[in-house]
Amino acid sequence: MAFEQEKRQELRLSAEETIFIEVDDGGLDETPQIQISRSLDVSANGLQLVSDQPLFPGHIHRLCLQLLNPERRFYLTAQVAWCRPLDDDSYVLGLKLLESQGTDVHLWKDWIAERWGQA
Repeated sequence: MAFEQEKRQELRLSAEETIFIEVDDGGLDETPQIQISRSLDVSANGLQLVSDQPLFPGHIHRLCLQLLNPERRFYLTAQVAWCRPLDDDSYVLGLKLLESQGTDVHLWKDWIAERWGQA
């Protein structure tokens, strides 16, 4: 699946990782709503994913990217760059990772660099 190829400014790694996206913070007294999706590819500054629900371009979400091998989690903040429907009632989305305090964005970039070195 190749969307937005002409706009990519960096190489991406194919990766099917689980992503938990906070779509609603739940307010003061409620539990946040979490949307579970899977990545198609990842880069140091963004990722492409498939989800069963759309997200709106421009919106900012907190997310947790769960790696299976090796088992590891990255807590990140991302802005929805684009969202397109697929034929099977799901959506493909492009997310831009944001430099944000309290996230693992620098650890994420280090991990991506290590994976490129192994490729």
